[in-house]
Amino acid sequence: MRRIPLSPNGLKRCSKCGVEKPLSEYYVKLKRTGRLFAECKACNMQAGSERRRKRMATSPEAREHVRQTRMAYYYKNHAQEREKKRAYRLENLEKFRRESREYYAEHAEYRESRIPYRRVFYHKNITRERARGRVFARRRVQRIGHAYLHHWPELRAYFGAYCLCCGTNEHIEADHVIPVSCGGIHHISNIQPLCRSCNASKGAKTIDYRNSAQLASFLAQLPQ
Repeated sequence: MRRIPLSPNGLKRCSKCGVEKPLSEYYVKLKRTGRLFAECKACNMQAGSERRRKRMATSPEAREHVRQTRMAYYYKNHAQEREKKRAYRLENLEKFRRESREYYAEHAEYRESRIPYRRVFYHKNITRERARGRVFARRRVQRIGHAYLHHWPELRAYFGAYCLCCGTNEHIEADHVIPVSCGGIHHISNIQPLCRSCNASKGAKTIDYRNSAQLASFLAQLPQ
């Protein structure tokens, strides 16, 4: 490896990125002579990462070795790694929640695979789950908009007090056109009257059974 001369101000120019940096930014190649690498630490680490990626792409043994090494490090520093993940999740909580909602809404097979587990977990922890359900119900009522609470009877009467999907007039419920789990809001503009059966069949899908002209006429009648 060729020797890179020092600049007059005591800095050394990296042979890869060409930036002059202090000697502390270089790894020592030979401790006996104090000779340094020609590349700075950042370029040295980047080159090492590229070599590892190429080796992992072509060698299954290398991938398994890296996997075992990472697992060993994780279990050796279990508490520290869990705290780092927890801190990162708290800092990016909204991002995690948004991605989780999007994945859950887009993957029907994942939702179906979770049903047996959720049932077993619910019955195993039924006291705690019922308490959580009451808390979520209170929070949901608090989030519901003023227009939704006061104008739902008017909306139901405006559309004839029957289900817009099947036409029955029994067990009419307020259904969110865009489900709350998919980003829908608790507002009268996102509500449609459906019977209990059609509401359950619709699930987390976005289906609008309302007539757009009738809906616009109804919303125009509401007080601003």
